Amino acid sequence: MKIINCKKAENCLYGEYIYQYTLDTNWTKESIKRMGVFGTLHYYECFPKPMFQIYCPDGTVIKGLESEKKCRIIFPRREPLSAKEDFETRFLEMSEASNN
Repeated sequence: MKIINCKKAENCLYGEYIYQYTLDTNWTKESIKRMGVFGTLHYYECFPKPMFQIYCPDGTVIKGLESEKKCRIIFPRREPLSAKEDFETRFLEMSEASNN
């Protein structure tokens, strides 16, 4: 999986901390499970559209739906740009490792 687009979420309270990421492939159960390396994973498989939330130690929250190419990430108010850079670096490393 690769990030192909990242933009600030529009019409959101605290929008300066919320970003929408678009990926090159859809989320699958397996790719969601791999995201558990970021923090505490909550996977709601029984929902009509299975969804996930990940609570990271730095306060970042990652949310998405299985079978979609997007996810929403809420970065902590304290040092949001640092948290964003850290997420993107770790996501790239995870993606490269899963391709090997």
